[in-house]
Amino acid sequence: MYYTKWRPPRRYTSHQRHATLSSGPSPCYATPDLGPAPPARTRPAPTIHTAVSTKRDTLADLCHRFHVRRLEVFGSAACGVDFDAQRSDADLLVAFEPGAEPDFAGFFDLMDALEQVLGQPVDLADRQSIEQSRNYLRRRHILQEAEPIFVAG
Repeated sequence: MYYTKWRPPRRYTSHQRHATLSSGPSPCYATPDLGPAPPARTRPAPTIHTAVSTKRDTLADLCHRFHVRRLEVFGSAACGVDFDAQRSDADLLVAFEPGAEPDFAGFFDLMDALEQVLGQPVDLADRQSIEQSRNYLRRRHILQEAEPIFVAG
């Protein structure tokens, strides 16, 4: 058996490379005609579940009392799909007015008040902590699907 010594691939001079590149596209690199582009994916219209949307006025009063600047719903209650008012909890994002951030007791008081108004368990998350989260997939998912319930202004 005859073995040859390994050699690096042949290098072309600049005029040889130009000659091979200018001869036209190779048929193996031709792109097939795929037809028209598919329609762009659009975000469905927000349909906040009625268990949350019917109580906007009461939630607004609660937000004023606790100095909430912004209250948003996300998860199944924001989509209106797969939300069972008997078993599901409401996922809410809250942002407080500057200088009015509550301590733990105030945060849990707000959560208890929201549970009483909505009549179901509430998962309350601070918007600032979600925005600063290192988990970019979770952050992007929550912030993209969040629908405002109350915005001070």
